[in-house]
Amino acid sequence: VETVLVYLDGRVAQIDGENLLLPVGTPLDRTSDAVLGGFRIDDLVKVMKTIPAKARIVVVDAAAAPEEIIGAKSFGTGLAIVEAPPGFLITFNQSPGRPLVEPQPPMGSFMRAFIDALQQPVASYGDTFALARQRVFDESRNREMPWTHDSLGNAGLSFFPLPPGTPAVMVARSGAVRAGENETSGEAFKRVIASDTMADYQSFLV
Repeated sequence: VETVLVYLDGRVAQIDGENLLLPVGTPLDRTSDAVLGGFRIDDLVKVMKTIPAKARIVVVDAAAAPEEIIGAKSFGTGLAIVEAPPGFLITFNQSPGRPLVEPQPPMGSFMRAFIDALQQPVASYGDTFALARQRVFDESRNREMPWTHDSLGNAGLSFFPLPPGTPAVMVARSGAVRAGENETSGEAFKRVIASDTMADYQSFLV
């Protein structure tokens, strides 16, 4: 198997630092109901580690947890960060710790951006999610900022092989943050959003 991808779409509760996907129909009278009935994303990652594959991708397209448990002391805002083990790429539709945005029918902004990014000729999985992150950030005016932790290394894998002679869409790499001679600071910041590294955010602000 070359690649295993799991796309999780639904309501997620962060409880005691864990992300729990809440299946439809889960009783939520108490926080303990979510803990017992929810599906731990960390458990999914552990299971995927056992699958022999060159790349394992987990996409979490989450909506806010139900109001019944938001007031609980153990409830955390948004999603908790999940470190991608070697050979994994993990991406969220919203950065860890930021409030989750209610999606608008027929689909959320992240899914729309992801579908569009899949149609762009890029050289890696990480590039596809970088394009989606740029679009969501622009369209939401910073209300949403998708997050990715890529531990695939130089796997050289992409969703669709580039046709011969087709140039890849240029997606920013770490270190390319300064505005060029004919470029605005806003255009330079788009590259920072694409690279999504702390070093580039700091360099851009200095």
